[in-house]
Amino acid sequence: MIYNFVSGKHIIGKIYDEFNIKTRDWENRAPEWIANGLKHLNINLSWKEEVEKIKFDNYTINLPCNLRVLRSIVIDNTKLNRTTTSGHKMFNEIIGEHSRDLRFYSIDDGKVTVEIKSGEATVVYWKVPLDWDDVLGMWIPRVPDVPDVIDNIAWYILRIILARGYQHSVYNLNSPNELTNPHLQWSRGRKRARMAAKSMDSEQRKIMAETLSKFVANPHADVEELFAPSGRTDRRIRPSGWREDLINSLEKSKEDHKWSEIEW
Repeated sequence: MIYNFVSGKHIIGKIYDEFNIKTRDWENRAPEWIANGLKHLNINLSWKEEVEKIKFDNYTINLPCNLRVLRSIVIDNTKLNRTTTSGHKMFNEIIGEHSRDLRFYSIDDGKVTVEIKSGEATVVYWKVPLDWDDVLGMWIPRVPDVPDVIDNIAWYILRIILARGYQHSVYNLNSPNELTNPHLQWSRGRKRARMAAKSMDSEQRKIMAETLSKFVANPHADVEELFAPSGRTDRRIRPSGWREDLINSLEKSKEDHKWSEIEW
């Protein structure tokens, strides 16, 4: 499915607006709950490539918190090669303090150690699609801009809020009514949200139609009923005119090999 992404803060705003939640002690857990809601819907967000210039000091580069795969580090137009922390230390001991090789870096506990004391590094990495929100002061996952997906995650979060002890005047996890039970709403809407997230848009339908047309050998193929001697019926796809071609082929074989008459 090809769709746009919006910040997960839309879900937080939706919960306040539609469910009239009076407490804010759940906001700092909302990013994790949004990510879990996406996981329940089997929506795996693609990593996004990011190029960022990071200033560093004391031989240390602090990596971004949403980094998942470090692709490259470039300092002064030189691409550095990665080595292990122990290998890095051993290499410097062998060549001496005044002959440091500036082409290497090592990673330990989310920090990059380089052989240049300070400067600016160009870091290329793959990241989880997150947005920084200045008002809330935290990273929030981006979610597909699909109404059914956003609604389902909102019900999922309301379910957790109530499970943590929040008392709501309308919604209750023990209610037999689906309209007022967030757990039932979330469970019922998951399948619809999955289908909405995976449905094809007009561009994908066009690509699929073109692909299928290239794989169909005969667009005029029809389905014939072939009855075996045992009475079992096999449905097989045969090109139009296949019976006539078969008869003509057998007639030609009869003439060539003087076969006896074949009964049909």
